[in-house]
Amino acid sequence: MTTPRYSSSLSRAAGTALLFLFACAFLLGTMNGTVNVYDEGLVLVGAMRVRDGQMPHRDFYANYGPGTYLALAGLFRVFPPSVPVERLYDTAVRALVAVACFVLCRRAGLGRAAHVAYGLALLVLSLAAFYGAAAFPALACLIGGVLCCFDSANGRQGLAPPFLAGLATGAATLFRYDFGVAGLGLQAAFLALLGLRFRREGISRARAVLAALVPYACGALVLLLPLVLIYALGGALPGLLHDLWRYPFNNYAAMRALPFPGLDALRRAPADVWVYFPPIAWCLAVPALLRAGPAREADAPDARRHVAARWTMGLILCLSAALFAKGAVRVSLIHMAPAAILAAILFAYAWSAFQTSPALARLTVAVVWIGLAARLAVVAPLAYTSLRPAAAPGDLACQRLGSLRLSADRLAAVDYVRRHTAENVPIFVGTGRHDKILLNDMLFYFLADRLPATKWAHYDPGLQTTAAVQEDMIRELRGKHVPFVVLDASFDDAAEPNASAEPSGVGLLDAFLRDHYVEAAAFGPLRVLRRIDQP
Repeated sequence: MTTPRYSSSLSRAAGTALLFLFACAFLLGTMNGTVNVYDEGLVLVGAMRVRDGQMPHRDFYANYGPGTYLALAGLFRVFPPSVPVERLYDTAVRALVAVACFVLCRRAGLGRAAHVAYGLALLVLSLAAFYGAAAFPALACLIGGVLCCFDSANGRQGLAPPFLAGLATGAATLFRYDFGVAGLGLQAAFLALLGLRFRREGISRARAVLAALVPYACGALVLLLPLVLIYALGGALPGLLHDLWRYPFNNYAAMRALPFPGLDALRRAPADVWVYFPPIAWCLAVPALLRAGPAREADAPDARRHVAARWTMGLILCLSAALFAKGAVRVSLIHMAPAAILAAILFAYAWSAFQTSPALARLTVAVVWIGLAARLAVVAPLAYTSLRPAAAPGDLACQRLGSLRLSADRLAAVDYVRRHTAENVPIFVGTGRHDKILLNDMLFYFLADRLPATKWAHYDPGLQTTAAVQEDMIRELRGKHVPFVVLDASFDDAAEPNASAEPSGVGLLDAFLRDHYVEAAAFGPLRVLRRIDQP
């Protein structure tokens, strides 16, 4: 009698593995071959700094948790540090997100609609060309936590489901603090309501809520308490307060805000049309949730699972809305992708609720897979041609870049700095002007295998443009006797429709560099400066 059950479990595991492998192949085949020198670079440099014993928030400015830095630092101890290693890690994480969407839908009883969620999630993941982003491992952990919440709602007894939900959401916090805060709050409310909804006779309301929340809190604290202790003992809490509260509260919306894209913006970046997908999915999901009300569930043969699915989709809707609100400050696919992926699950739920034809269900699944295959067939050859590296003189830079593309000017500048500095000598990579900034070349440090000379190497508007931060940077450059500085003018004229386009009027750092450094070499928009007293 047990053989069919084992056979069924084995078949599900094999099917899940095939979905994961296809997702990896699809994401690799549609990958953008050009490296993002800012966003991708700051993740790689963060891993370098952590591997060297530095701590986020104390030793370097960081927007996100230590999870991605630690993961890549660990990989770089096993494999030679390179961008392809980071890309493969990112691909595996994204594939896990798509598979998690499928598994959640299947567990919720959505049947073939799971393929719809998987296909939509995979499409969004392939279009969001922000590699190494902490958002995707955080999202994978969040969905894992939701799966455990579903198990609790579906009648699985014991402490394991809420404990594992807290553990998964605590892990999400290690990657993205904001994702963790949203997940912890909403999942805790979900479990508390669940405890009240299904409390046993003779159990008080307070006891029912505590029975759900205590194991959940214990699971979260398994990871979060050590993090807080490490930060406290390591002296990182003041930096954490600055990086996550003071600077964002005063500057993020003003300096980084982008409007919702209009027709002209969508013509330039068609993928950004996905920022409008979450509200559409919500509008479809809400009627589906109302339609699957208590009256219908009471007559269902598997009533508890219907209730669990309905409650879980409500939780996902709240999580999607929370992540959408966060991304709505800086509206682009990169920032809205997590909300859109959760919305793909809601869309699948609505599709499952309103379609009743088995033939239509099979046709929809066929369309999903044909669409994925067609996109892979069209985009993969283009992606392959973009993986041809530019000619570069620097051997290490070529090894770390692999087959990905970067401008020859940047690679030549990296080679020059490497040839003129020792391995343990820090460098500084800035912009052509520091009274107005948008972003900077963080990848340079990684390709050159040289640590940044300053805590403030990762640029953000409204931060390095202030007198206080520039004075701190000058102190570090003086104290460490930094021999070479690279100034990259590529982004000096870039402007966004926000306050970052307005100069701050602070020129302390630029004046210091003019007085203490002279030009040693130039490579297109990049100028390499050496200290005046440097031979």
